[in-house]
Amino acid sequence: MTCTDFRTTFPLPRAPFTLAPERGELLLLGSCFTDEIGARLQACGYPCSPNPCGVQYNPASIAALLRCALAGEIEDSLFFEHEGRWRCWLMPTRFSSSDREECIRICHDALKALTDSLQHAEALIITLGTAWIYEHIAEGYRGIVSNCHKVPATRFSRRRMSVQEIADEWRTLVDALHRFNPALKLIFTVSPIRHFKDGAHENTLSKATLQLAIADLLESGLPLAADYFPAYELLMDDLRDYRFYAADMLHPSPVAVDYIWTRFTETYFTPATREALRTEAARLRRLAHRPLLD
Repeated sequence: MTCTDFRTTFPLPRAPFTLAPERGELLLLGSCFTDEIGARLQACGYPCSPNPCGVQYNPASIAALLRCALAGEIEDSLFFEHEGRWRCWLMPTRFSSSDREECIRICHDALKALTDSLQHAEALIITLGTAWIYEHIAEGYRGIVSNCHKVPATRFSRRRMSVQEIADEWRTLVDALHRFNPALKLIFTVSPIRHFKDGAHENTLSKATLQLAIADLLESGLPLAADYFPAYELLMDDLRDYRFYAADMLHPSPVAVDYIWTRFTETYFTPATREALRTEAARLRRLAHRPLLD
């Protein structure tokens, strides 16, 4: 690097596998950064399923949701009524209803979509956002939640998961995923979105916890092909400038997401696949274009 570069770029290691649309879809689970990558996959016609059960932020709730998908059902204790609407502790508010049976149906339909995708996907991409979790401790359901649904804070305990806790939970889960879909590949990544509601120091500790847990998992040897993609590092250490953030200074800007997406395609797609996706993206843009009439 010379003094005129004003950036610290770094090469990405060769991935242990490649991905191709003809081999199956990609299932993406995790933070809202997952939706950004999913949207870019969809824009080039790549078969994918981004967050079929809504955005998930922490490794425990993602693991709980995947266990439900493997079992094919959601326990009754996870459904509850609050302010006139029935909801599920493992899904966002958009999966709620004023009618209990309707809520159960909506959530199970989403879960079935997740199970079906998990069964046929070539790869599962997991984007972890935070190591902080909320556990419901009041009467009824007692356990980790994906969304607090604006229920009073007194009904929850909040803590940061440990590296060992995350690694142990996911090691057991990966074994179950291997039995369910032995050909599945795993890509772990940490969301570059900063969770500053936890505070600057706690956000740093949280992201470091996630990175260490993923490293522990990968170094221990997993029955499925697995890799780590450094989305967080690309924003923090490569781009490293507030001009690559959105107006809230927490989320990456579209330019930053495009850059991370480009590095992702260079890591996991062959040159032939990248060219085919560029061609398909151009075709889809032409189809979406509606010329103005005089």
